[in-house]
Amino acid sequence: MSPELFVQFTIPWANWVRTEPQVDEALVLVLDSGGGSHIHLSPTFTMACVAKNIRPLFLPPYTTNAVCPADQDPSAEAELRWEALRPKCSFMKSGTRQG
Repeated sequence: MSPELFVQFTIPWANWVRTEPQVDEALVLVLDSGGGSHIHLSPTFTMACVAKNIRPLFLPPYTTNAVCPADQDPSAEAELRWEALRPKCSFMKSGTRQG
């Protein structure tokens, strides 16, 4: 996920969390530190966090298995399916991105 797409996720998430009940305190967004999650750190993401009163919290390396064990199987399954699908995608074969 690109930093731009991550910001497009973060802002609606913050708006959704703040709808019912009214939440004015800072929100804590817990992020996995593995798999390149630090790529989400961009000036746009930082400004969005300040504007929406969000505090990103990156988990220490290699702690996701202990903190989010239920997340491991779906992520592994999604990765297997993506690897099987990727050779069939025409835009992946040409080396160019569409969209």
